Amino acid sequence: MLSVDGQILIDSSDLSYMYDEDDLPEDRYYGEVDYTVRYKGMEETSGWLYTDFSTLSDCAVKAGLTTELVMNGPNFDYLARLTKMSP
Repeated sequence: MLSVDGQILIDSSDLSYMYDEDDLPEDRYYGEVDYTVRYKGMEETSGWLYTDFSTLSDCAVKAGLTTELVMNGPNFDYLARLTKMSP
């Protein structure tokens, strides 16, 4: 659904810094996080994905997109641009 001259800007973080090498989750990607919000007796949980730039790039190629690293942030975060691959 991305137009030929369109772009997707995405920010994310590489959460690997939170783990020792031996401590990475085995049942899912380490950037998969569940958030639970509670308010006045109500509760809702939703998933969120933080991905390292290399994994984002690999997935983008499979979807026919190119990835450009626009900026690295100071806390393992980054901004990336996704565009359609040239034919």
